[in-house]
Amino acid sequence: MLRLVRRLSAWKEHGDRATILDPATLDDIRAAHRAGNALPGDDLDRVRVVHVIATVHWERFKASDQDERLTAEALEATQLFQDLYRLDPRFAPPELHQLFSREVDPEESARMEAEAAASALTTMVDALRRGVVTVEDHEALLAKLDGLSRDFMPPGHPCHSLALAYLARELRTGYERFGREADLAQALEAGREALRHAGPEHSHRPICVSVQANSLTTQSLRTGEHQWADEAADLLRATLDLLDLAHPTRPSLLNSLGSALMAVPDQHLDRDRHDEAVTAFRAALAHHDDNGHVRTAAAANLSRALARRHARYGTVTDLDEAIGLLQDVLLRPVEAENEPAQLTDEYMRLVMPDLAEAARAPHTDQAGSSVLHLALSRHLRTRFEQNGGRQDLIEAVEHARKAASDDSAASPAALVHLTSVLIAYHDDQGGEDILTELTETAQRAFDSIPRGHEDHCRAVCHLGMVMRTRFHRLGGRPDLDEAVRLGREAVGLATGDVDRTMCLLNLSTSLRSRAIETGSSSDIDEAVRTAEVAERCLSTDHPDRAMLLRTEGDLLRIRHWMTQDPADLDHAITLLGEALTTTPMGSTTWPTVATALAKVLRKRHELTRDDADLRFAITLSERVLEHPGAGSAGTADSAVTLANALLVRSRSTEGEGATGDLDRCVELLRSAVALTPRQDDRAVLLMTLGHALSDRHTRTQRPEDAAAAADAYRQVAQSDTSASYYRLSAAGSWASCCWTALGDSTAALRAYELAIDLLPEAAWRGVEEDSRERALGSQNGLLGTAAACAVANGDAELALELVEQGRTVIWSQRLELRSDLTALRAAAPEAADRLTAARTGLRSLEVRSADGGEGSAAREQRMALAREWEAGLAQARRVPGFESFLRTPPAGHLVRAAAAGPVVVVGSVHPRCDALVVRPDGVTPVPLDVTVEEVAANVAAFLIAAHGPGDDQDLADILRREEELSGVLGWLWDAFAGPVLAELGYTEAGSDTLPRLWWCPVGLMSLLPLHAAGHHGAQNRETVLDRAVSSYTPTLSTLIRSRERPITADDRDDPFLIVRPDTPGMAHLPSTTLERDLVSHLLGPGRCSVLDGPAARVENVLAALRSHRWFHLNGHGTQHLGRPSAGAVHLSDGELRITDLSQAERHDGEFAFLSACDTMTGGVAVPDEVMTLASAVQFAGFRHVIGTLWPTADTVAAQLSALLYPQLIEDGRIRSDGSARALHASVVQLRDAAPDLPNTWASFVHTGP
Repeated sequence: MLRLVRRLSAWKEHGDRATILDPATLDDIRAAHRAGNALPGDDLDRVRVVHVIATVHWERFKASDQDERLTAEALEATQLFQDLYRLDPRFAPPELHQLFSREVDPEESARMEAEAAASALTTMVDALRRGVVTVEDHEALLAKLDGLSRDFMPPGHPCHSLALAYLARELRTGYERFGREADLAQALEAGREALRHAGPEHSHRPICVSVQANSLTTQSLRTGEHQWADEAADLLRATLDLLDLAHPTRPSLLNSLGSALMAVPDQHLDRDRHDEAVTAFRAALAHHDDNGHVRTAAAANLSRALARRHARYGTVTDLDEAIGLLQDVLLRPVEAENEPAQLTDEYMRLVMPDLAEAARAPHTDQAGSSVLHLALSRHLRTRFEQNGGRQDLIEAVEHARKAASDDSAASPAALVHLTSVLIAYHDDQGGEDILTELTETAQRAFDSIPRGHEDHCRAVCHLGMVMRTRFHRLGGRPDLDEAVRLGREAVGLATGDVDRTMCLLNLSTSLRSRAIETGSSSDIDEAVRTAEVAERCLSTDHPDRAMLLRTEGDLLRIRHWMTQDPADLDHAITLLGEALTTTPMGSTTWPTVATALAKVLRKRHELTRDDADLRFAITLSERVLEHPGAGSAGTADSAVTLANALLVRSRSTEGEGATGDLDRCVELLRSAVALTPRQDDRAVLLMTLGHALSDRHTRTQRPEDAAAAADAYRQVAQSDTSASYYRLSAAGSWASCCWTALGDSTAALRAYELAIDLLPEAAWRGVEEDSRERALGSQNGLLGTAAACAVANGDAELALELVEQGRTVIWSQRLELRSDLTALRAAAPEAADRLTAARTGLRSLEVRSADGGEGSAAREQRMALAREWEAGLAQARRVPGFESFLRTPPAGHLVRAAAAGPVVVVGSVHPRCDALVVRPDGVTPVPLDVTVEEVAANVAAFLIAAHGPGDDQDLADILRREEELSGVLGWLWDAFAGPVLAELGYTEAGSDTLPRLWWCPVGLMSLLPLHAAGHHGAQNRETVLDRAVSSYTPTLSTLIRSRERPITADDRDDPFLIVRPDTPGMAHLPSTTLERDLVSHLLGPGRCSVLDGPAARVENVLAALRSHRWFHLNGHGTQHLGRPSAGAVHLSDGELRITDLSQAERHDGEFAFLSACDTMTGGVAVPDEVMTLASAVQFAGFRHVIGTLWPTADTVAAQLSALLYPQLIEDGRIRSDGSARALHASVVQLRDAAPDLPNTWASFVHTGP
């Protein structure tokens, strides 16, 4: 056929006689005859074949100048055209019309005219509908069809009902293609009108019934109301009962019946109805009469019905048959000559030019085959998910690609499905090529599916999944932020429960990934809440409920890992236990659920030491490894889970059993490496491998195990695409392994330097402060050990730089936002503007966060601003001369902190202990003879004596605590302060002018009163108080800034702020009145601004702090050793928290005395952050701050104030620069009065220059 059409084209368009008269043309005609004979007699495509053959015969006769040798062909053409003329006169050449218009019998003529009209109508509509591309095209077609039914084929015309049916069909198509709901309503009305004009005996009634039934079915699908589908089924059943079994429309009506029966929600699709639909589709398939199009539709519909029955009832044979049906249809060979779609465009243009314009968008069967490929791909993926057969997944991808191929107008559903199946393929196979294709496909679906389309929500959701997949593969945080953003958008777009559940789970998974990446507790909390909402969307018997519970249980496990709340583990086990019991062991879901449960059981065992939990975790993991449907990713995950469980068991086992567990653990992990493409999963795997190898080295002392462990840690630490937490943890383990196991302090130092560099990334400014605290708390001891390693390598200056860089990370992030950009603005105004905009936004969010006003939108904004700040900082550091902008200064700069006296950095005690004495000319390490056990014991003793519960009315208890404190102070002198002061030459006690000394303790040493170290009851007075005036500093940079800040103008007229609140529900502090009155008296009338009683509200105090340079606060203070940022002073209306104080910026603040409990107390979890109320005031801009290291009685505070303020205030002028010496003298006086009662004097400390 195609060759004949091309011959006609060469002759009619180019006058090429040779082509049309070529003898081979007769061979082409014979081939066309064979193709036409294979088609049904009333098939429109057969008419076209006959028409082409007749036209070729006729044109050959004309091209030969009516050569007598071709007369036979002219006769053949005439006979063929005569039959065609009866169908539609336009099929015959005009010159033959007179020949064919002879008189015929009137009834026969009427019949022939009706048939011809119907044929012409069908041909015209078929041509016109192929030209519909836009809504405008659709409206034009409707107008033509409406005109036909009213003007050319009005009521009474034999084709009036057929014209109405075609109008109804195109109206329904308008709803299906363009979402025009009004069109569907009109389609139903037009269909009813068509049926009224086509009675039971009318030849067009079957077509009208089919059209109306299809509209009713579509309405049922749109509304979810089954009565529409029931009406369609009743109409079809009645019509089928009247039709002969051989009637040509019977297969089509059976297809429509099956579709109507299936077009109801699951709750209305009972087994009988489902079985009737399958029977109808089978009957349609059996009566196709070799009509390929009918057979294809029947096979596709039967496949769909079987697949749905499988999903509902789990009949495996149904799914296999559904796949086989579609494979048979798609793999059936089709001769090119039997493919009329290839000819349509040229055929219409050449032989029916009056309809060529209407057919400007040629119809092909590409869309039809795309639907079949799409359906087959879905079925294959379902079977893969149930059985784990990788070939099914591979074929699912191939068919999905064909359904959404670039050379076709791929349907939205095909693009969305291809994205979905490629995600599964990438998860199973990995590979950059697959990721590239996946990204391009998801973006193509997102760009091409308009908002409002039913598949738009899925396109958005899937693009979010792909962004998350890209992040896991490539490590770009912006991709992860985009995944969360798209996830939120998809949830907002989702309507039905199925889509909403999918979108909610996708969002929760993206939030989970970001929580792990950034450490954000808010993200993991939202992820858990989102999964809980998803759970409520599904019924308890929904087949996807098990996977939803698995996701929720895993999220709870992650939250426990971050927050250590044991209730999360118990809840997770409950959810995962339900999921496991409701999941068939043979399904591919079972390994995923079992592995998730094993992880949680192992973690609970670590908390409770319940061996039953560990045994069950091991058993589950073993079974997953043997499961045929686990897949490569599932096998790797289970291998890591089992390895972790074996590692835990080995640590509580001795002898060969432990070694055997470790051997298998290492074997499992090494085999799983190649199966783990995702970077975070790979990081966990390598970390576990490092732990197992390190443990095995400890038992066997095989050096190759230590080397392999170090290498595993190194891979994670140096991976730019792994989460910062994993990298930081791995870097610390790498360093420790190199130093202690391999004896390579040089390699260890490189690892420690990397770990310190990673601290700000792990405690990223884009997340909430409590998450940053947890991230830093996980690395307790890192700074001191890193410094000790640097000292061991002979580099004390590097040791100092590492301590400076790693301390007060959170405070430093705040101070960066207040940095002076004047010089940068002069050199690079664009970079300065960028940083200014970012920090303005971040500081605004800090205030809102402190006020408790942050939601998900603010969280996203903070993360975006944090990334913008980092980008601006990188831009600034590319400016010549600004390469070190806002970086930790080198040791040569840091020694300036010792301009007024030495600074002593006291650090780690493992594996060695040194103090760093900083003088203007350099850094000197002082070796200290102290063990980890000694430090731990004395820190515990101090915390119990100073912060533990006690009975203030029990004299014996009071004296016991005083004795314990005195013992700690003596130990501090012997172990730390004594050797340091000896190095400094501070050996004489009681001189008139004692030297100044600043302490900068690291780690848990920051909790201890180094300033009060000594044997205070002894005659020789071996004490720090008797040999130096002590102050503290959070960092050396802080001391330098406060010392180099310009002194402000005369203070005689500046007011002094006194805050003395009433605190409902807390003990009255009568002695605070004495402090208020003392300061007021010393300064004189009008010099004090007093916020007393109810006036001492949080808002008032914060406002006053910004306008006062001197500040005295009385009241109750509390500190949370586990979460120090929650420390607060209690005011009349609530808590004045550390986070609040950090916002009360005052660039020229001079002095603050926080006369309340625990105002200089840090935290056990993050001691190096110096997260104290006093530090908050200092970082807010106050140069000198006095606070307390532990709870102190108000009477003691009043006694100290009575001694302190007369030394600070002379003639109404405040001498804040003398505050350290004034405090020292006051404390010494109190100490001398009661040396054996350190609670009465040792708690007060000074921080500042």
